Amino acid sequence: MTTQESGLVGKQVVGDDGTEIGTVSQIVHAEGSGEPEWLVVKSGPFGMRERVLPYAGARGSGDTINVPMSRDLVKDSPQVDLENGLTSQDETTLVEYYDRGPHGALKSTTAKASTAATPMAAATTPRATATPQAGPRTSATGETARAPRQQEDTDRRRDEVEVTRYEERLSVSKQSEEAGRVRIRKVVEKEAYEQSVGVLTEDFEVIREPIENGRGERHELAADEQEMILYRERLMITKVVVPVERVRLRRKSAQTQQTVRETLAKERIEVEKADIPSQPAQQRTTAAQRR
Repeated sequence: MTTQESGLVGKQVVGDDGTEIGTVSQIVHAEGSGEPEWLVVKSGPFGMRERVLPYAGARGSGDTINVPMSRDLVKDSPQVDLENGLTSQDETTLVEYYDRGPHGALKSTTAKASTAATPMAAATTPRATATPQAGPRTSATGETARAPRQQEDTDRRRDEVEVTRYEERLSVSKQSEEAGRVRIRKVVEKEAYEQSVGVLTEDFEVIREPIENGRGERHELAADEQEMILYRERLMITKVVVPVERVRLRRKSAQTQQTVRETLAKERIEVEKADIPSQPAQQRTTAAQRR
């Protein structure tokens, strides 16, 4: 694997319609010549889906790799098990799907791959005019792929498979915000007030007392006058400000219940079983002999 090829791993692959296809995870090489032949691209949620597309016709441009095919074409391509490398059957299936011509290039893009401004295929020498030969491949990490697995269904059986189910959970948080304001203030207002108060007023009365057995005495008659002062109480009104009440505002908390309504999504796992009709023993023996 050349330095240029190793720099392709991790780059985004873009189709001819401008949409992203996925990220290059490895490059598969031909067994005989060691030339790069296939790109393995990871796509889908969390990069769990892998698709294989032809290396020929791809062009590098900065951090992206442009390929002469649409995203839907790659998405609908046959899914192969890369755990043990590309088998002869996998190779044949991919070649038939992508309709590749000589030198492993797409028939409709062979000329484009040879005349592109920055073709990645230029990093390799032209191969002999022949369709790709099936067999073990070397990955971009330099490891030799394992031998092709047998095609029997028993070899493809796994003892256990699993899938993780996810669902949305509602998370409710609380945040304080201003709900209102309370003011306390004093205003002056006037009102009529009445109060009864007793007052004293002096008056006079004439008291006449006869003098009995009065004896004559020498007294010169003359005018005489005496004066007596009479008093009365007069109301004197004054106003005095006195404290009568103290009013305070105190904050208190009251907890109420509110109902939150929201729509949550969750995944549902369905298990389907496809029954395969069993063949009679004689037919199975004939099929094995044909293989």
